[in-house]
Amino acid sequence: MNITENAFKELVNKIESALKVDIISHRAVFFNNLNVMQAGLQSQQIDEISTYRSVARYIIAQNPKYTVLENHSLDFVDAFCFALRKDHEDLRNVLDSAITELKDNGTLDKLVNTYITKINSAEEIPETELPHIEGADTIKVAVTGDLPPMDYVAADGHSTGFNVALLGEIGKIIGKNFELIRVDSAGSNRWRNTRRFRCLRRTFGH
Repeated sequence: MNITENAFKELVNKIESALKVDIISHRAVFFNNLNVMQAGLQSQQIDEISTYRSVARYIIAQNPKYTVLENHSLDFVDAFCFALRKDHEDLRNVLDSAITELKDNGTLDKLVNTYITKINSAEEIPETELPHIEGADTIKVAVTGDLPPMDYVAADGHSTGFNVALLGEIGKIIGKNFELIRVDSAGSNRWRNTRRFRCLRRTFGH
C-alpha cells in the first residue's frame, strides 16, 4: 500500500544490502486498491497481502480465515501523518497544534481505540460524518476511500472511518470545514512522486 513498484524494489534492495541476505524469495504483484488485493488473496492468485498492521487487524476481524504473518522479513509498524505542500507552513502549524491538543485531552486515544485497536468481528466500524460550520473556510483532504478502518466508503456512499472522525475533531478546534477528495492508491502514489510535500506530526503508531 502507498508505494510504487519501483520504490518497492529499491526498498527491498536497500534492506538486502544492509542485512547482506536475500529477504525476498517470492515475486511482488501490484494492485490498484485493497478490494482487488483481497479478491486476489481469496482466489489464491496471491499468497499474502502487504498492508498496514491496523488494516490487517480489521480485515482479519471481518474474515477469520486470514491471519497476520509473524516475524515476516518485511514487517513494518504503522506510521501515519498528514502531508502538505511546503508552502503551507501556517496550515501545518495550525493542524499540528490541533493534533497536540487532541493527544493531550485524550480524544486521539479514544478515536484510536474506537476505530483501530478494539475492532472485532462482532462490531462494525462506527460511521461518522464531517461537521459543517456555516461560513467557515474549507480545507480539501485526499483520502483513498479504500483503507478500512482508516477511511472507506460506507454503504450509503459517504466516507467514514478513523480519518474522517479525526478530521471532524480537528475541524471543531480550528473552526474550519474539511472536504474529502477520494483518490485510489495508484493515484496517490503518482501524486506523491510529482509533488513536494512536508509531513505533519505523526498521529499515532502501532
